Amino acid sequence: MSSEDKTFSLTDVKDSEVKEIAIPNEVNGVRVTGINDLAFLSCENLKSVTIPDSVANIEKFAFDGCKNLVSIEVDKNNEYYSSEDGVLFNKDKTKLLVYPKGKANSSYIIPDNVMSIESLSFSFCKNLTSVIIPDSVTVIDEYAFCDCENLTSIIIPDRVTSIGNHAFYRCTGLTRVTIGSGVNSIGKYAFRDCINLNNVEIPNRVISIEEGTFIDCTHLASIIMPDTVVCIGDYAFQSCTNLTSVTIPDSVTSIGKGAFKLCDNMESVTIPDSVISIGDCAFEYCTSLTSVTIPNSVASIGMFAFSSCPKTKIIGIKGSEAERYARENNVMFKIKKGR
Repeated sequence: MSSEDKTFSLTDVKDSEVKEIAIPNEVNGVRVTGINDLAFLSCENLKSVTIPDSVANIEKFAFDGCKNLVSIEVDKNNEYYSSEDGVLFNKDKTKLLVYPKGKANSSYIIPDNVMSIESLSFSFCKNLTSVIIPDSVTVIDEYAFCDCENLTSIIIPDRVTSIGNHAFYRCTGLTRVTIGSGVNSIGKYAFRDCINLNNVEIPNRVISIEEGTFIDCTHLASIIMPDTVVCIGDYAFQSCTNLTSVTIPDSVTSIGKGAFKLCDNMESVTIPDSVISIGDCAFEYCTSLTSVTIPNSVASIGMFAFSSCPKTKIIGIKGSEAERYARENNVMFKIKKGR
């Protein structure tokens, strides 16, 4: 609380049985201007919250733990926030802030004027099977849909330019995702543990598959990467056990550590002449991988890159980094014919 402006932020409501809360404008003559992170953490049975016009700041974890919350209502005179059908927005409804976790609806259509789906906005919304994202949206922030375990498919419109870190983390029911052509950035671990995701096509503005983007997507059968991709990040496809083959585009210069580790059904991989480095453990435990041709452009192959790949035979140029790696790691090596 500030002694000068006589305001404070709500920090901790401890009544676990309360079902409805109407936050007052003032408490003991002090104006309520904010709601802090975890303010309602103990309120497991809370169903509705009414926010007064005095509140100017709501932290992103404010409603964390409110698994039965169905409605957030905002005083129409509030200058910073608004609500519609119990969903919290900024004042002009260009940012969707919180979709209450306890809402019973199985589907939701995001209003047309929303431009940003903010971090954690749909997190742990276990009743949702479908969310329609309008063409107005340009940003899907970090953790936006994490743990929406019954969400089955999502279409990301062409105007979206970025998908944040962990945006669809543990969306275990997700089988299909369409990524719009405008997306140029897919964040770290964006689709981690989407264990039922079948296939993915990366749009041609993306230049990097980030760290862990598709890690543990155990049902992923195919991945299409465009010729704009320069880097396949660390652990990008680790434990994608349903992948049988991968074609790496000619634009890629580096394959990160553990990028395809534990892809134990992958039988073939095409490494183009553009690749300069292959990271530590990049293909470790790819137990079905038979032969892999490593071009002379590869100047660095990390430790354990092809470790525990008993069927693998490396094909390359005599005197190359590929031959060095094979010799030092007891991997079968065959000299590539021609140039």
